[in-house]
Amino acid sequence: PQVTLQLVINNSFLSLTQREADMAVRGSNRPPDNLIGRCVGRIQTAVYASRAYLADKPAQLPWAEHLWVGADESLAHLEQSAWLAAQVPEERVLTRSDSLVGMLECVRQGMGVGLLLCPLAQAHAELVRLADAEPALDTQVWLLSHPDLRKVARIRALGDFLYQRLSADPRLVH
Repeated sequence: PQVTLQLVINNSFLSLTQREADMAVRGSNRPPDNLIGRCVGRIQTAVYASRAYLADKPAQLPWAEHLWVGADESLAHLEQSAWLAAQVPEERVLTRSDSLVGMLECVRQGMGVGLLLCPLAQAHAELVRLADAEPALDTQVWLLSHPDLRKVARIRALGDFLYQRLSADPRLVH
């Protein structure tokens, strides 16, 4: 009741402190200390390639010998970016994207292998997971809001609803 949803999907975070939003569902392993929230689970990440890409290259090549799709500088804060920089020479990263969905599409099109969010990649039969999910790359999913809103009935109702649904989502690790 009395809740209006506005879905904003981009790489910038709206400020809950400045009331640009009342509540956020945010992927973060370090949520801000000035917000309150609950962790609803984790999203796993693994290396994937398309069947078309693998038609020309054996899947068991060392990581440094594959062509890669990676995140651009706007996503440099992600653990995936640090992993890629440590495992793969820069010249092997041929394509970069400013979005995780963009990376998924590049991998789907056979442009290289990439570290993809498992729930996104698993929805596409043309993608093959090349390794187990890397626990160090897991991203926690948080429901966050400003502490001043904790007793607002509509915020509590929405938070409880989202927590219940997201906590039961099989695509997240609980």
